[in-house]
Amino acid sequence: MIPMKWILLAGDDMKRNFAYETYRSVEADSNYKTALDRRRYEDMLIARTKRTELPFLRKHFPQGTGAILEVGSGSGRILHALLLAGFAKSAVGIEISPSRVRFGKKWARKLGTSRISHRTGDFLSMDVPEKFDTILCVTSIFPFFDMLEKEGLMKALRKMKKVLRPHGALVLESVMFNNEVSLARVSGGSARVWEEYAKGDPFRFNLVEYIWDERKRILVARSQNVMRDRAHVDAPTIKKWHLESAKTLEKSLRRAGFRNIRFFGDFDSSVYKEGNSPRIIAVANA
Repeated sequence: MIPMKWILLAGDDMKRNFAYETYRSVEADSNYKTALDRRRYEDMLIARTKRTELPFLRKHFPQGTGAILEVGSGSGRILHALLLAGFAKSAVGIEISPSRVRFGKKWARKLGTSRISHRTGDFLSMDVPEKFDTILCVTSIFPFFDMLEKEGLMKALRKMKKVLRPHGALVLESVMFNNEVSLARVSGGSARVWEEYAKGDPFRFNLVEYIWDERKRILVARSQNVMRDRAHVDAPTIKKWHLESAKTLEKSLRRAGFRNIRFFGDFDSSVYKEGNSPRIIAVANA
């Protein structure tokens, strides 16, 4: 297993951990040969957002999201979409990957979305001085927190509660990896798989070994990506998730002071079913 390195990132006061190592070169300028390649990738992200998160947020926040914070915002595809649709008043995105933040800032300038602040940092350790009406933590980011430090999820939830305005809303989402966990179980604890990315992504194939710890409910993924337009395989990366059940997640949310907790099985607002739903989406109020 790759050891965690607790080294401060110069200028950012940010722990250098597996999340940083995994995402530090994602969406880097060098991944796109031409401006057209970059635009195709942006178009793919826009289409994904319009298909998934945006309809869900419109349904459950009919009055809009107000001032919104996204933890693990990547290049800001969701925040940009909300601002362009007039569905958010202002936005802050916190992302551990410097390359994704650079991508997001350029993208925001091109789109003319001036009411967004893209920030590089580790949410667990950085200062967040503002108050927000809505917080997003989606695309399987929140299961990282317990793997980054002890009681990391509880620390993150309490911090989110602190920066939410009274009655503000929190949206969490985690892929449940049902297929990957099942494959690892029948294969003695680990399984190797591959998938092909959608057209427009600078990478074509993702090669992954999944390792599942049933007792601790920890899933480890060691992965490499194959470039689409040249013979290049990137450095191995590692991700570690502590997979919550709806029951344990609800307990953590209540401990952190959240109420009115609702669970959905996907962005189509389907009812969450333990063991069958592809993801957990939780919506709660401060």
